[in-house]
Amino acid sequence: MGTKLTKTLVEKLEPARKPTFVWDSSLAGFGVKVTPAGRKVYVAP
Repeated sequence: MGTKLTKTLVEKLEPARKPTFVWDSSLAGFGVKVTPAGRKVYVAP
């Protein structure tokens, strides 16, 4: 289950030891990946 992706939520995401994905709850397949280095990359189908 995902969460509503907002600018504020994405800005607050912190890097972890492994890449982390956060998926949007209202748009299937859309999300953001946070790398261990702190880079944020949007993912779309």
